[in-house]
Amino acid sequence: MMRSFLLLPAFAAILLPGPLRAAESLPEDLLDEMDQQAVKATTAALTLIAPDAPPPVILVAPDASASVRYAAEELAAHLQKMTGRKLEMTTSGKAEQGRPFIAVGPGALEGGPAAPEGVEASLIEVRPEGVFILGGAEPPITGPDGTTCLRDRGTLYGVYDFLENLGVRWYRPEPWGWHLPQLERVELPLGRREGKTPGFEGRTAIRIGPRWDGATPESLRQLEDWASRQRLNIQTSKEPRYGGWLGVNLGHAHARLVSPSRYLAKHPEYFALVHGKRGNPGSGRLPQLCLGNPELQQVFAEAVLQAAKEKPYELCIATDPEDGTHPDRRMCACELCKAMDDPARPEVMSNRVFAFTNLVARRVAQENPKVQLGLYAYSMHTEVPTRVEKIEPNVLVGLANINSQWSDWSKPLADPQAPGNAAFLRLIRDWKGVLQSPPWIREYSTYGWPGPMPMTRLLQDRVRTYRAMGVKGLIWPGEQSFGPQLPLLYFKARLQWDPDLDLEKELALFYENYYGPAREPMAAYHQVWMEALENSHLGGTGPETGVSSGGRGMHLLCTPALIAKLSPLIDEAQAKVKGKAPYEQRLRGTAAGFETARRVGAILQAKLGDGETTPVPHLPEHRYLKSDAAQRLWEEFTAWLGEQNRRELTVEFRQKEGQPTATTLLYLKRDLLENGRFRSLAPDERTLLERSGFNQPIATP
Repeated sequence: MMRSFLLLPAFAAILLPGPLRAAESLPEDLLDEMDQQAVKATTAALTLIAPDAPPPVILVAPDASASVRYAAEELAAHLQKMTGRKLEMTTSGKAEQGRPFIAVGPGALEGGPAAPEGVEASLIEVRPEGVFILGGAEPPITGPDGTTCLRDRGTLYGVYDFLENLGVRWYRPEPWGWHLPQLERVELPLGRREGKTPGFEGRTAIRIGPRWDGATPESLRQLEDWASRQRLNIQTSKEPRYGGWLGVNLGHAHARLVSPSRYLAKHPEYFALVHGKRGNPGSGRLPQLCLGNPELQQVFAEAVLQAAKEKPYELCIATDPEDGTHPDRRMCACELCKAMDDPARPEVMSNRVFAFTNLVARRVAQENPKVQLGLYAYSMHTEVPTRVEKIEPNVLVGLANINSQWSDWSKPLADPQAPGNAAFLRLIRDWKGVLQSPPWIREYSTYGWPGPMPMTRLLQDRVRTYRAMGVKGLIWPGEQSFGPQLPLLYFKARLQWDPDLDLEKELALFYENYYGPAREPMAAYHQVWMEALENSHLGGTGPETGVSSGGRGMHLLCTPALIAKLSPLIDEAQAKVKGKAPYEQRLRGTAAGFETARRVGAILQAKLGDGETTPVPHLPEHRYLKSDAAQRLWEEFTAWLGEQNRRELTVEFRQKEGQPTATTLLYLKRDLLENGRFRSLAPDERTLLERSGFNQPIATP
């Protein structure tokens, strides 16, 4: 239905304080009340679009950047879809008498407001004759290979603010997953307000790339657009239209900087001594470095400086060791390296890793004080070093909460029932005592779970806690599982930009906008999932319990009792959307999440049927229930999962020669079939499953 008004106090969210409500997405009684409020709001207003008047013209400067031009195109395309009116774009720099305008970007029209400062800053100013939307920018940076980072996302973000305040929501990357209000008339109160300051300087919520079998250039472009519309700026596209990116990479990089192919033959002493041999031969993994070697330290510093010359647009150069810093299997055993460790805790690699990093950072700073190094506090170098008083100021550190030791996604960060979360909060505080630059956080994706991840409310707790602790940015990539995990991906992105988002109102809008006629059963469906997770005690209580990074542990939530609650809600929703586009298509992904949970629960129930207690391969002290029936159900499950992307992206899933290759399934298989997640807590898997409720039949509610 086309609404004939939009002079709402709610629109003033961009101009005046107050939340937004999408007009056509609310109950009629509330809309009527808002209509009355709009009539009473007799402040001066601009009629931007009306049925009996020509549509506004969009103005951009003749020399506008690619990002500003793209912002204008985004605005024109969305307004046309929303109002049915085609908006002309011009670089004339002149407004027509009696016709409203929308000036997009700096310099679009003489006499406009000054642009705000900051790459992501924006403002919207509504005057009687038209609207100005513009943002800040900084000079672009170009590398020697011609790669240019524009650094002018402000205007684009201003356009997205404007559209969101008209009720637009981009829930999924594809157009059928957007919500575009249908409007006959757009009236805006006069005024001005600068855009929000983002909650974090760095933000990421999704991995960009062809990570599922049905990926196409079009689907990749849609994913890049979605990331831009959610204001994500790390690990995003480098296309100029998006206004640049924040070059933060803290990941494993030692072998890129000191390559074994270049140095190992001539300088084996640069590489770790493991079991009497240099270079970790025969392991199939990239070797670690001999961090105590003074010559290697100089070579490494020179490599960092060279990398900074090649990529001057990067915020930092990654200097993290290769994956796996176990002292016996991966790290160097020479006397120079061992001398860097704390004799009281030689198994902790933090002292040598960060002493080495400090040595390199000081040498780099002498040559180029602007170059920053970046690495994770991860694996065996997670803990704060005890022999390093301060980390150099040109070093960025991202604290990685991988595994159950440092994380429980089923509880708030400060919940006393979540020892992993408490340990991570202590870790952040301890690291802040030695860091001279703000910490970053490396949160993890659902790399071990393809089903629903109902931690929407817990997300807000996390981002607010991190912000209060002075965290500068979140490196929080996610799997492209937009079917089962849409609320996780969407709200993870929204909350990083605005930790103070009115989550309950946005959830209500999500149910209404996305599910349409199935809003009521779907609101109940998601509520059941969220309450089940928040009230759970997966694996028991105490250390190592709950849902760890990767979503590992979620399988124990898929009990017969939960499935019995969810099943009628899915059935009701499917009946309500049958034959109704786009809602039927949207519901398919959610229903696939339910079916994932149902099948996972069936696998665990089967283990109680014919399972035999068996030693875990290579870990004979641990036991699991080996079940032929569970193995058959697992094979049926993976075959079914491989079919889910036939029509649209549902789960991040790839196959090679008919076999799944997704990392998600490697972990899930271990957790389901070999009790991988809880084997150290529950060596008797039968007791674990019975205590969790898998010995009960699926009841009919």
